[in-house]
Amino acid sequence: MDSRNHNIQIYPTNTLANGKVSFKNGNPVLRFEIGERDQYLLAHTIRLVGKFSVYKDAARTVMTDANASCRMPENLGVYSCIDSLTFGTMRTKQTLEYIKSYSRFVASYLDCVVSKEDAMTYLNNQALIMPNYRTQQAGVVLNPKNADAGTKNSFSIPLISGIANGGNPIPLSSSWGTGGLEITINLMPDTNVLFSGLANSDSAAFTNGFYEFSDVSLVAECTQPAAQELQALSSQPASTFEFNTISSFYQTINSTNATLNLNLGQSHVLSVFGTFVPVNYINTLSENGQATLYPLNKVAGNSASSVPKAVIEQLVWTRAGSRYPYHYNQDMQQRDDASNETPDPQIIRNYINAVGSFAKGTKTQVSTANNYVVDNINSNPETIYRPSASGVAYKNIPLGGMTAGIGINYDSVSGNGVDFSQVPFGLQMQVGLTTDHPNALYLYVHCRNTMIASGGSIQIVT
Repeated sequence: MDSRNHNIQIYPTNTLANGKVSFKNGNPVLRFEIGERDQYLLAHTIRLVGKFSVYKDAARTVMTDANASCRMPENLGVYSCIDSLTFGTMRTKQTLEYIKSYSRFVASYLDCVVSKEDAMTYLNNQALIMPNYRTQQAGVVLNPKNADAGTKNSFSIPLISGIANGGNPIPLSSSWGTGGLEITINLMPDTNVLFSGLANSDSAAFTNGFYEFSDVSLVAECTQPAAQELQALSSQPASTFEFNTISSFYQTINSTNATLNLNLGQSHVLSVFGTFVPVNYINTLSENGQATLYPLNKVAGNSASSVPKAVIEQLVWTRAGSRYPYHYNQDMQQRDDASNETPDPQIIRNYINAVGSFAKGTKTQVSTANNYVVDNINSNPETIYRPSASGVAYKNIPLGGMTAGIGINYDSVSGNGVDFSQVPFGLQMQVGLTTDHPNALYLYVHCRNTMIASGGSIQIVT
């Protein structure tokens, strides 16, 4: 560590006296205030640390093997409990970055930029992630250590975000405009974290179940500018700070021709990516509401002839109504061969490139074992079959579950991005949705922004 660097630890400003934080008990917000100082905050070092527990009921009865139907997203671990993440300035209360549906953004990030070995080792230690759902369930949800109040699951997770992954340190001085930094975390409802892992979706054993944080704090590293640098900065009439952001959009599709038009209001859009999940899977204990799937049709009873797949047959990305950056329709292989279970390489490549555009990683968890087009089902509606493999429930897909998504990378060279400030972003999809079964699409837009500080005030230039 540089001699000018030092560590800080910040406790939430709004926790209860007992230090417990949970959505169920009416305290779903964690707010941290990093006060004004003539220092830089090294954003990539920010971590949320604490202890994590899962209980069966309000009496804090621990989960045991008798509650073995209860699970949580094994590919997300503690990240599955974060619904939104906000970075803002303390002095002017301006928002620098606001990521809604944060856990799904992290799911895309971790799927595309870390390896299976990473997920099994340091991510398991830091975020309680494990790409084997039974191991994660046994070690975290049904952890026998929960019976001892002093030995809960500890975690230490980096707050993955545009501003933290951008690389530039965040100024904390009022002379630079921020006057300190405020970080707010909204927790996810328990019904969208816990779910039944059994094929029959039996959640009766943990209907009142909930997760809980304790001993939570924020740790990070700050650096002290040299005296000459500090004097030069304070004497400038204006100073600038460039940072990346992730913006979130929620849309639903329920037809064979889905058209989205969004006003992004951003001048430097670097990439766009998104994931799907049926709307009726969200906020219910019977389904994994944070699964990243391809679109699915409604299952018609328990018939083996029911076909839930609603394959993406064509994608068209547009800017101001014109095809961009591809000047052609992206026709998928399922358009001509509906029985093909392999996602089109165009989808996989563009999705990984869109997410990896700011991570700059060379690893991925996406593989043929956890990314494929589901085919038909057997007599149990929770068991999805592949044409060339034995039946497996979507909740039990190996290596962390399904890693499906779509995306487009606009700029991997200059870092300047594409201007969508005055023109709409568009996406047209031809999908095999032939039943009345709305599917949610969570879109994330990666952008570059600039903060200009002058005369004690700041302006965010998007």
